[in-house]
Amino acid sequence: MSRKSLPVAAALAVCLVAAGCGSSSSSSSTASSTTAAAQAATIVGGVQLFKVTSPATGAMQYNPSTLTAKAGKVTITYTNLGPIAHNMAIFDVKRHELGSEMNPFAKGSRKTTATLKAGTYTYECQVAGHAAAGMKGTIVVS
Repeated sequence: MSRKSLPVAAALAVCLVAAGCGSSSSSSSTASSTTAAAQAATIVGGVQLFKVTSPATGAMQYNPSTLTAKAGKVTITYTNLGPIAHNMAIFDVKRHELGSEMNPFAKGSRKTTATLKAGTYTYECQVAGHAAAGMKGTIVVS
């Protein structure tokens, strides 16, 4: 490469890096939108529908870990992306299980439904030790 073409090559490299950075920030914006969208309920036939996932790595967590709902019927579609079996159950403050029973499963989706009054509820994995390891979330109902 000649010395005259070196500044042109450097300028081109800077443009490519800047373009890559712009592209990267827009995809992180898309990721943020996806997370925010997962927290908002979709209402179909008066039922509030939520989507919750756990990571493909098998980490002991739900995403999102907080849901906000109105009093009434709530259905959560839980998708386990990982190889470790998990499930989800909804509990009231007195630790009464609400909703439909869900057996532990790996790599798939299941639904649980409950009718909730105003208050705070938890959703947890019932596999021994998983909730204690952080696999739980909160539902705030107004």
